Amino acid sequence: MQPTFLPWMGYFSLIEQADVFVFLTDVQFTKQSWQQRNRIRMADGRIHWLTLPVQQHLGELICNTQFDPRQPWRRKHLGVIRQEYARAAHFRAVFPELQKVYEGTDTNLLGEFNMKLIRELCGMLGIHSKFVDSRDLKPSQERSQRLVDICHEVGATRYLSPVGSADYLETDGTFRASDLELVYQNFSHPVYEQGKGEFQSHLSVIDALLHCGTEETARLIRAGTLPPTANPP
Repeated sequence: MQPTFLPWMGYFSLIEQADVFVFLTDVQFTKQSWQQRNRIRMADGRIHWLTLPVQQHLGELICNTQFDPRQPWRRKHLGVIRQEYARAAHFRAVFPELQKVYEGTDTNLLGEFNMKLIRELCGMLGIHSKFVDSRDLKPSQERSQRLVDICHEVGATRYLSPVGSADYLETDGTFRASDLELVYQNFSHPVYEQGKGEFQSHLSVIDALLHCGTEETARLIRAGTLPPTANPP
């Protein structure tokens, strides 16, 4: 998976089910994608996008994409999170951990920052899968064959795919023709207390962490994790 910015709960379910989780960093960056932004819920129930400002060049890889040094995004993000979640039940416990990563990660690279953030969030959630950076591997550059090669390089026999990749994986046929078992993630998004207004699903995991705490969020993720399926659910 590409290193998403502040991923949703299902991303962490995918990580926990894997023995080895590969960050796909040497692929092209896509502007305004989940690599760069994600959603949180404001205190009044409205949705707010947190966005990482980057310097984009045509064909830039995620691993080479740099932040815009003119934008004080770390301070702005922390300010928004502090303002909107100050009354959340677990703000005092969770916010300092987020602040440490934001202020303590000395990098100007998008991919490096996202990977650090994901690893730290996994630590908070008690997830201990092995992480690998695709830059340390030497797979084919062809889309499906690349994934097959990565699986072989890390010694995998089974590939757990997000549902969003089903169309090209099934159409291409490369996985089905390989010696690897292809299965799809099956995740039922849990409902939890968010405060004012209707429940909003598929937000950044920090929404659940700030409202529910680390132990309950981990429990919710595991409760929503269903057995993988041979066909897209």
